[in-house]
Amino acid sequence: KSVFTYIQITLFHSTYNMSISIQVLLLGLPVLFVALPVAYSGYLPPPDNYYGNQGSACTCDESRVTDLMERVDRLERNAGREKTDRDNLVRKRRQDVNTGVVAFTAYLNHFAQNLAIDQTVIFDMTLINEGQGYDVTTGKFTVPVDGIYLISFFLETKNIEDAAAKLVVDGVNQLDAVAEPEHIEQNVQGGNVAVLKLLEGQKVWVAVYVTGKQSLEGFRTFRFTTFSGVLLQGMPIY
Repeated sequence: KSVFTYIQITLFHSTYNMSISIQVLLLGLPVLFVALPVAYSGYLPPPDNYYGNQGSACTCDESRVTDLMERVDRLERNAGREKTDRDNLVRKRRQDVNTGVVAFTAYLNHFAQNLAIDQTVIFDMTLINEGQGYDVTTGKFTVPVDGIYLISFFLETKNIEDAAAKLVVDGVNQLDAVAEPEHIEQNVQGGNVAVLKLLEGQKVWVAVYVTGKQSLEGFRTFRFTTFSGVLLQGMPIY
C-alpha cells in the first residue's frame, strides 16, 4: 500500500508540475510573439513617465529651435528687401535706357603743345553733357548705361606739325586719325567715327600716339579739336 501510495503521489505531482509548466508555457507564448518583432525592429518603447521626466531638456531644445526660427525669419526678411532693392534698380535702369538721354560734345579751347605719346587729350569745354558721362578734368567719358554708342573725334594742327590720335576704350585702341600739314600756316583737320557696343563703367578717351611733342589747335571761338558721343540704343538689364 505504501509503495502504491508513493507511486500515486509521485504521478500526481509529476502530472501537476507538467500541467503548471504547460500553463506557464501557454501564457508566455503571446508575450513571446509580441516581444520578438519589437526586438527584431530594434525599437523598445520608453518607460512610463519618460517624457514627463525630460522637462528641462525639452525647454532647452525649444529655446534653441525658437532662436533658429527667428534667425531664419530675419534672413528671409533681409533677402526680401535685397530682392526688392535689386528689382527697383533694374526697373530704374530700364527706364533710363528707354527714356534717358546720354550725349556729350567736348572741345579743346586752347592750343595744346608738346603732347607725349599715349597722353590723354583733355577736351576742357562742353557744349552738351547729358547724363554727365564726360569729365572735363580727365578727358574721359564713363559709360553710364549699357548700349550702342556713336563716338567721334577730330583734331586740328598747322605749320607742318603732324598730329595723330587714337580712340581708346579701357586702354584698347579702337580707331585712329591723323592730320599732316604740308606747309606753314596750313590748317589740317583729321578725325574718325565709331559705332561701339559699350558696357556700364567702361571708359572712353582720345590719346596721342605715334610721335611725341605733338600740338593740337583749339580756341574758344574756333572749336577744331572735338570729342563727341551719343547713346543710340540702350540694352536693358533683365
